[in-house]
Amino acid sequence: MKKTLSLALFLGIATVASSTLAQTAMLRVACEEDARDADVFVNGEFKGQCSVDIPVPGSSLQVRVVKAVDELNERIFEQSIRLAPNTVKRVDVVLGPKQPNERARQLAVEQTRLAEVVRQQAEAGDVIAMLDLARRYENGQGLPKTPALAHEWARRATNSGHLEAQYQLARQFENGIGVTKNLEQASSIYLRCANLKNANCVGAVAAIEQRNFQEATARAQRCSASCQQIPEINQCVQDAKNLLGDTMVWNIEPRQKCIDAAYENCMSPCSFVRGRGRIGVELQFVSMALAESIGLSRAYGALVHAVVPSSPAEKAGVESGDVIIKFDGKLVETRKEFVDMVGAALPSANRAVTVLRRGKAIELNVTIGRGE
Repeated sequence: MKKTLSLALFLGIATVASSTLAQTAMLRVACEEDARDADVFVNGEFKGQCSVDIPVPGSSLQVRVVKAVDELNERIFEQSIRLAPNTVKRVDVVLGPKQPNERARQLAVEQTRLAEVVRQQAEAGDVIAMLDLARRYENGQGLPKTPALAHEWARRATNSGHLEAQYQLARQFENGIGVTKNLEQASSIYLRCANLKNANCVGAVAAIEQRNFQEATARAQRCSASCQQIPEINQCVQDAKNLLGDTMVWNIEPRQKCIDAAYENCMSPCSFVRGRGRIGVELQFVSMALAESIGLSRAYGALVHAVVPSSPAEKAGVESGDVIIKFDGKLVETRKEFVDMVGAALPSANRAVTVLRRGKAIELNVTIGRGE
């Protein structure tokens, strides 16, 4: 009796196994090149890494292949298929473009929540939050990337007296982020906050001075062939080369002197600047030390080092040692800015020049001359 039952049980199990095997299909997930070793899931269940052969029941299947790109991104292949029992099907995997993974999506949700908190704090008048909000709008962190709003919030933070916000605002003007690119405005703001010892602004001013120096040196080299009547230009160019590595913002007077030589002794006689307005002064950079010694709250303007005899400047009463602070009613922030203002003026035009002399502001009337 026992032998009969055991035989019947064995035959039953064999019949079920045979029936199950008859219902099984084979899925071959094939991967090449960048899809190799990607994780393969069938109906949400991990089945191994690509390429792989998977026995599956003959039915509808959802195939998903995932390849991690980095901690926050992945590439995915998905396909719905239907297999009949006792068949073999090959699926060739072609991964889609990079997209955020689940962790990145969770972080994005958290960033959106934090951005809303920061926005509410900024609108309530928190200056630190204003600057944070400006950065978030600029980088698209938890908020849609909106350069115009990034500039607006940086401006509000600057108006509220935040020093780092001045650097952000200047950087936006320098790179045209949310505002028309304006290097003059950027330089002016950088210089103001550099005078207040902001490290980022000090570095920015140093970089701008270095670029100006290299530009002046390059122009001097380009036009030196037209300036052979001025032998000292060759020495100036050599001095410029020797000074290229010096980027200390508070120690640029030697470099500035060479820039002056390039502009005054070489650039003006060259054909490409003929006709530019000139008044006949040699100018130097206004350092922090000089600004403090003459009672300026910050370093701005252009120091008159020398006045060319019989020049429009001498006839107007400009003296060596004057600090030019305004031209035609506009504030002069840097020596280069003043040179550009005069250069843009029409020869023979009359312009008001305000100088600071022994602590007193004096307005002079200068007739613009023509560069020869």
